[in-house]
Amino acid sequence: AEEDSILRGWHVTAGWIAALLIGFRLVWGFIGGEHARFASFVRPSRLRAHLATLVAGRPESSLGHNPLGAIATLVLLITVAAVVGTGTMLIGGGGEDLHEGLANALLALIGLHVAGVLMMSVLSRENLVRAMVTGKKPRTRHPGAADAQPAPGLALPVAALAIAGGAWGILQVDPLAMTPGAHAEAGEGGGEDAD
Repeated sequence: AEEDSILRGWHVTAGWIAALLIGFRLVWGFIGGEHARFASFVRPSRLRAHLATLVAGRPESSLGHNPLGAIATLVLLITVAAVVGTGTMLIGGGGEDLHEGLANALLALIGLHVAGVLMMSVLSRENLVRAMVTGKKPRTRHPGAADAQPAPGLALPVAALAIAGGAWGILQVDPLAMTPGAHAEAGEGGGEDAD
């Protein structure tokens, strides 16, 4: 979002889109498919055993998130929410240093997460990037595993309502939210001019 960046005009809009995605992911974490639900992958009691297999260089292949991946998912969600939250503080003025610091921390966490996914792909001999995109893992690597429970029939309409409600709320707070560059053109900082 620096002044000379070609992405500068998208800064505020990207933040609001991130807010919508966080809202969707929170809703989906309760009503989505089996491996998307927080209850199925947030299990701190499994972390110690998982770390032991990592240290030994023989991590067990898992369906869904492994314990470290679950923590990474939560930390990324919380950090994105904090970046968005501090970004909204900029609308009223103030909080610029915290917003920028959290945004830089988020970039570091994203890099760490990508490195972790690549490392786990090599160690577990599974293409985790493909699994993250498709939601599927090879049956040969997980013999006897049942297909994951899909999201219930009403999950998508409920998630769509959450996104629509979130978008409506955002537009009440910031009518220019979904117009890239509008804040810069209107002479409003919104964090854009200061970053």
